[in-house]
Amino acid sequence: DEEWQKRIEIFHRPYHDAVDRVLTGVAQSSGEAPLVLSLHSYTPFWKETPRPWHAAVLWDTDNRVVDPLLAHLRATGDILVGDNEPYDGALKG
Repeated sequence: DEEWQKRIEIFHRPYHDAVDRVLTGVAQSSGEAPLVLSLHSYTPFWKETPRPWHAAVLWDTDNRVVDPLLAHLRATGDILVGDNEPYDGALKG
């Protein structure tokens, strides 16, 4: 528990606080909703569970960018694209 709390204080909280400050500043200065894009890789299997997607888009409540992006990725027909797969984009952290 002590080590976990130490890592939260040293890494997790400062990172999320900095992201919140930047996003708030962008929104206040521009009047626009900022777009947060994060790239991440994952293995084709998690333990025994296959993950068949070539790409995935994780998102929460604002689909203004998501819908066109999913449509574009799927348009080629040869890429299996996950919509909030293999994780739920609404999960905090």
